[in-house]
Amino acid sequence: MSVPTIESHPNAERAKALITRLEQLNQTVKESTASAQLIDVTLKIGVTYAAFLIEVRDRNTALDAVDVPEMLNRTEEHCRIYEVQFPSIAKGVGA
Repeated sequence: MSVPTIESHPNAERAKALITRLEQLNQTVKESTASAQLIDVTLKIGVTYAAFLIEVRDRNTALDAVDVPEMLNRTEEHCRIYEVQFPSIAKGVGA
């Protein structure tokens, strides 16, 4: 009986980590005191990233091997920007 091998899929693993990060970010946005409009638009922006991440996680993307890492970088940057800047923006909007 042979033991199945588990291939490493760094893009899929990175996508899983970013899905968790994006979910946490979305929860923070939902719980914020920002205006309903800011919350809505912030969550809507994340939908495209979430769809992409799910495709990569499931290894079901039409993007080529060069584009996937670039889009993962962009998704990571999106998360970083919102983690750093959203609290200030939310306070400014709610003030």
